[in-house]
Amino acid sequence: MFRQLLVLVALAPVFCFAQTEWSVTLPVFHENAQMVDAQTLANGDVIAVSISYHENDTFLLNRAGSWITHFSPNGEGMGTEHVQDGARCIKATCLSKGTSGHPYQLLALTWDSLTLLNRSIGQFQVNALGEIGTSNHHLVQDGTRDFIFFDAALDHDSALFIAGGVNINNIFYAPNRLLLMRLGTDGTELGQRILDTASTLTCGLHSVLLDSLMLTSMIAGSIGPWGITKYLRFNENLDYIDGFPGTSVTGNGNLLPPDSILRDSQYMSVLPSGSIIVSGRIGSTAQNQGLSFVATRLSPTGLQESVFMPEQETLFDFCSLLGSHDVEPDGSVVTAVVHNFNPYNYSMSTIPSRIQIYKLDTMLNVLCDQVAVDGAEDGSYYMLNRVKATPDGGTLLMGSRMNVNTQSLPQPWIMKIAPWDCQSSIGEQDVTNTASVWPNPGSTGFTAYVNGPLLNQGMLTLYNAQGQDVGQTEVVQSAANMDATGLAPGMYLYRITDGQGALRATGRWVKE
Repeated sequence: MFRQLLVLVALAPVFCFAQTEWSVTLPVFHENAQMVDAQTLANGDVIAVSISYHENDTFLLNRAGSWITHFSPNGEGMGTEHVQDGARCIKATCLSKGTSGHPYQLLALTWDSLTLLNRSIGQFQVNALGEIGTSNHHLVQDGTRDFIFFDAALDHDSALFIAGGVNINNIFYAPNRLLLMRLGTDGTELGQRILDTASTLTCGLHSVLLDSLMLTSMIAGSIGPWGITKYLRFNENLDYIDGFPGTSVTGNGNLLPPDSILRDSQYMSVLPSGSIIVSGRIGSTAQNQGLSFVATRLSPTGLQESVFMPEQETLFDFCSLLGSHDVEPDGSVVTAVVHNFNPYNYSMSTIPSRIQIYKLDTMLNVLCDQVAVDGAEDGSYYMLNRVKATPDGGTLLMGSRMNVNTQSLPQPWIMKIAPWDCQSSIGEQDVTNTASVWPNPGSTGFTAYVNGPLLNQGMLTLYNAQGQDVGQTEVVQSAANMDATGLAPGMYLYRITDGQGALRATGRWVKE
């Protein structure tokens, strides 16, 4: 017997395009180029950092450079300054906020261009007008080993805390030890430590201040609890205090399988409640399994409180590489997904990409979304490094852009999205959530995952175009698997309810 659904409305996907204040593509300064960070000044100007490097670089080779470009509030270029210091190569990673006396800090990987030695973290003072001032170079170990880092954050004493990775065995190899460094904003080195005993990939990714300690997201390593990824806290002496492992985004607390663990970027924001927003990706490139963007909300001890996983639209949907979300002045969370990302060569592709941005409340419910840029319209492949909120409620997107038709080298690219209002109050709302469904279209069935607060138990019901109930499956820990092998090709609608019958999500699925 089929149960009749009284009202069924099938809507084709509608893309709302963002209102762009301005978008700028800079020339290639050297070879491959991309924009890695930016800051909005008090007067509304934007200063942005671009890097250019040899296309065969892994971590550090002899050709790399960095530039700071100054934009007016309306995106007009006001000049570009080459970041130089003698014969050193400078590969910028971030432009961090500092203190009132030293408002901005440009941090970079630096080394001698002739000997490839004296490998250091370069610290350049940038004033409130975006002008480069004095510089200091902090040698990592003896200056002969490869290292890498991606970001810096102020600790409770307003010192810069940096977490990265270093290879203590070979040059030009991936990091196998955790690198920690603490710098004063005046250029003074306050501490440096190399930790871990692992022989495999180990690297700190991003750090935030949490309860007077620095919480660092990282890859693997032997410090702290076992985990493919983990989150560790350190004090001002760079001592390990405690931590928790990264677990499956299903919310069941499992440490495996690897494909269900949040990886890459692992960018964090601490909410006033003490909960932590972390974003990155899940999935694998093995056998074309696919990649998906994910943002999770964790308690201060690592328990999953909610999750956002937008519907996977292409085989490889990816996060911003360096900063994959940010918190807006009104408390909402802004993030972005790169559809048709190329995981084999981040900055180059033969297929156009599309960037979709989302605004979420603090429980990761979707407030609204819009397409920021569609490369199919201008023949471009866009790679995204950072998503940054601006003081006026807008959003900065930055990375690189390349012409897929001419296969020209990637160019630094930045876009300012005008402030957008979802006409909804921000906070920890209890609203109907969306669900991620994949594969869609599919041939034998699909997996659904409910975004937002964890759904311990519920029911997924599938309806055909006539509104008839054609199948049900149980939802456990926000996930459900629907077998549709006996159904005819066509469009179906799903409805997900909780244990009390309240609606949690609706959407459509197409059987091929």
